[in-house]
Amino acid sequence: MYTQEKYLKDVLRTIADVNKILVNSFSTQTVIQNSMDRLAKHKHYKFVWIGLIKENQLEVVSQSKEDKNILDQKHYTLKSHHHNFALKHAKSAVELNTTITEELPKEYQFEICGDEYSCSSCWITILPLRSSEQEEVLGTLSVFSEHKDGFVPEEVKMLENLATDIGFALCGIQKNTILEEMELEKISNYEETILAFVNIIEQRDSYTAGHTVRVAEYCRHIAVEMGIDEKDISKLEKAAILHDIGKVVTPDSILLKPGDLTSLEYDLIKQHSFAGYQMLSKIEMYKDLAEIIKYHHVRYDGTGYPETSKDAPDEVPLLSHIIVVADAFDAMTTNRIYKARKSVAEAIAEIKLFSGTQFHPDVVKAAVNSLKDITVIKTMQLPSNAFEERRFSYFFRDSLTDAYNANYLKLILIKKEEETRCFNLIKLKHFSKYNNTHGWSEGDQFLKEFYNMLVERYPDAMIFRYHGYDFILIFKEHTVINKEDILSFDMMKKSDVLIESIHHDLVDGMPTF
Repeated sequence: MYTQEKYLKDVLRTIADVNKILVNSFSTQTVIQNSMDRLAKHKHYKFVWIGLIKENQLEVVSQSKEDKNILDQKHYTLKSHHHNFALKHAKSAVELNTTITEELPKEYQFEICGDEYSCSSCWITILPLRSSEQEEVLGTLSVFSEHKDGFVPEEVKMLENLATDIGFALCGIQKNTILEEMELEKISNYEETILAFVNIIEQRDSYTAGHTVRVAEYCRHIAVEMGIDEKDISKLEKAAILHDIGKVVTPDSILLKPGDLTSLEYDLIKQHSFAGYQMLSKIEMYKDLAEIIKYHHVRYDGTGYPETSKDAPDEVPLLSHIIVVADAFDAMTTNRIYKARKSVAEAIAEIKLFSGTQFHPDVVKAAVNSLKDITVIKTMQLPSNAFEERRFSYFFRDSLTDAYNANYLKLILIKKEEETRCFNLIKLKHFSKYNNTHGWSEGDQFLKEFYNMLVERYPDAMIFRYHGYDFILIFKEHTVINKEDILSFDMMKKSDVLIESIHHDLVDGMPTF
């Protein structure tokens, strides 16, 4: 078990390094080359190559080493039949839009830097590059491994998440290229361009799209109260709609993370203000908006980001100060994935509290008068469809069993919904003894099968893996799971695992753990 954990930690470190590379890469070539180079440094990954689809051909755009035995040419027609082992499976991965993992034939041999490898235990996994499951495949990431156990399921899931991140980065770069083409073509229709930018934001993060529209509305209320002319209000609304566009450079692993960010993650997300400024300042018609957006996280006292002079607060555009207040008001009055929303009165009280430090005093006065009677639309930053749930699975799914994890359980329990819910805790008692007797691998397999049996037996339940060997089932209707119900599972009849079942009605209050 320790060896497998160490191996998965090494894989996770490698993938984390690649994600850092993605954050700081702004061209297709650097994303591909740097990602591949870092993957190839993993001691078990002997060969890595990336192919991109161009006009019905799979073009080998980068490979960790030259090896004619693996890739004998640079372009492969997707419609053609290929005897080449690597290409045959890459073609299948593209056509099926799914990950393919295969053990290489025993007679398969290849040579890297003079070292010849026979494939007594060689594996290959080919992962489609795409920005989401709904998008077309952009290409493939292929990894050759000589790890004796091949690619373990947790490792494949990590690599799939990485392939999605690479696909998303490539898609983001393509969108940035579109922006540059817009500039070169000098698009004249201002409103259509604004809508195109909004569309980019909505594709990136549905919460951000709703947030920017609300911030634009609050900005208008505040600006009208301050007597700002309609021309500047219109400019302010457009800047508010676009103020978070720089988040296209922020990975999902940071943007959608529940709870507090690490200092490094916070430094990375802070880049979005300047990234948005850089993107828009290159386009003549957006330079005024870029200047406003640049300062939407600056505090009145000069702190925040980017920092400004404490002695000259007015160097920051007044319209930026309005966005700062509107942005904070929306953040406070919106249900976030890790924090319940404040009431309008509570949010206004907090804004007044930080007048003169975080917020411009004149803007605060206008906000208090104009927002005190505003009606806030209830929102929740939780998955609302299968696609969003897939994106959130990085945080909310247990990597072994695919059950929901404890983080998601906490969120479900704090949601303020008028639904009757029933709580059942199934404890596998003394399961560590089972692991000691049968081995960790068998123990893991037991947990997977046990979860699958729960899914089959209780399809209406939300099922969570909790504290290693326990499972929690939440129902919308009153349901009691008795110990005998679980012991009737065929797999339980064949094992000596002990069971404890605890039932709790959520209408009686939250359970204690």
